[in-house]
Amino acid sequence: MNFIFLGIDVDGIHYQDVISAIGLRYNIHPLVQTDITTIEQRTKLDVLDDALFLVCKLMYRDMNGTGNIHTEQICFYLKENLLITFQETPKDLFDSIKSKNFKTNNSF
Repeated sequence: MNFIFLGIDVDGIHYQDVISAIGLRYNIHPLVQTDITTIEQRTKLDVLDDALFLVCKLMYRDMNGTGNIHTEQICFYLKENLLITFQETPKDLFDSIKSKNFKTNNSF
């Protein structure tokens, strides 16, 4: 059985035109698009008619300089066979998961 799964990782949630284009292509409600670009939110999970939308905070240590702990928002939009992540800045958080998935299924 072949299972096709599409994973999209969007870096830079401040590019409204990119968010709108993805929203149009994958039928993401305009209020969800607004939530993606509004960074001062609490963690929440929205159960939509055809998708799940999760907003949460990501904490990480700055390993290139001071070692300070930073916090930023990350969003997950999950539909049948589709996962879109929206991050404020580029991070390689999911590389190990993607590489493992490519090795076993040849699709992500």
